[in-house]
Amino acid sequence: MDLMRLVVQGPARRVYTLDGSRLTIGRDEANDVVVDDPYVSRHHAEIVQVGEGYQLRDLGSQNGTLLNGKRLTEPASVYPGDRVTLGRISLSFQAGNETLPLTPPPPPGLVVDTVQAKVWVEGREVQLTAKEYLALRLLHDKQGGLCTKDELAQGVWPEYQGGVGDYNIEQLISRLRRKLEADPDAPHYLLTVRGLGYRLESR
Repeated sequence: MDLMRLVVQGPARRVYTLDGSRLTIGRDEANDVVVDDPYVSRHHAEIVQVGEGYQLRDLGSQNGTLLNGKRLTEPASVYPGDRVTLGRISLSFQAGNETLPLTPPPPPGLVVDTVQAKVWVEGREVQLTAKEYLALRLLHDKQGGLCTKDELAQGVWPEYQGGVGDYNIEQLISRLRRKLEADPDAPHYLLTVRGLGYRLESR
């Protein structure tokens, strides 16, 4: 049987060799391939060895699995060059004897890798606390749209059921700006929408 690899695309690309009978993919930490995306189910899909090849199977996911742009309705054989989409995550299959290209550096600007929960600014990896990352992820998911203070309170401090004051949110945003912005007093990425909340510009 020809060896194949599964490549998770993104700034922090990951490569998995298909050398077993089953490889599971999903948001749950118990999966072989863990992806951090709210549009991916906890147990989303699997790759199963069948005879001399492999099949991709959807595990009843809420948002479905795309193989080469078409929604999977039944198990399908996969081959080198095939592409898989789960939520906003792209994966590809490569032949095991194919030389993998070097991982390119992160592109300029602000990059939020939701697969590995990593953040880069101008090619420099930024270390965030859990609360800082949760806030940035909420802003990133808005794709440039408004993220209200109520949404930040609910998403970052779910243990308080939204009962968080403006002071806590403003302090969190201030810490994020000090880590992300060249000049925190004149932010380029993390912008205030006066009286409403914040929005994130990735470029």
